[in-house]
Amino acid sequence: MSKINRFKKGIQSSNQIIDDIMFLYKFRMKETYFTRVGRSKMKFNDIVLFILNFVKKSLQIELDDFFNKVHKGDITVTKQAF
Repeated sequence: MSKINRFKKGIQSSNQIIDDIMFLYKFRMKETYFTRVGRSKMKFNDIVLFILNFVKKSLQIELDDFFNKVHKGDITVTKQAF
């Protein structure tokens, strides 16, 4: 299996794990974490993907870039909110 195919399989596996609601419930620290629905701008999978993005610039610039790419600029999140 080539490196690219292994990389693609790794991405697919990661996406399945991140989107799995049982993974969220099993590994959160408190029962109340990630329970707000509707008003919350950053969902669990957004937070995980942002952290895996390896921040290199200032936090606010990285947040703006991330949400422009992922949500096409519909959402803005401040560093305090993160």
